[in-house]
Amino acid sequence: LQEKHVIQLMRRSMTTSSFKMWRKRVTARNTKHLRKRNFTAGRFKSNNQKN
Repeated sequence: LQEKHVIQLMRRSMTTSSFKMWRKRVTARNTKHLRKRNFTAGRFKSNNQKN
């Protein structure tokens, strides 16, 4: 789904106040897209974790 279709779907399926809260939460995300991330190596993984 494209972003505009997701917005239309959420607008139809949620109440007005819930939709506004969802939009505020989604648009405030910094890690929404990989291109907005400031590193390219991937996520941090502790050496204590299994492979």
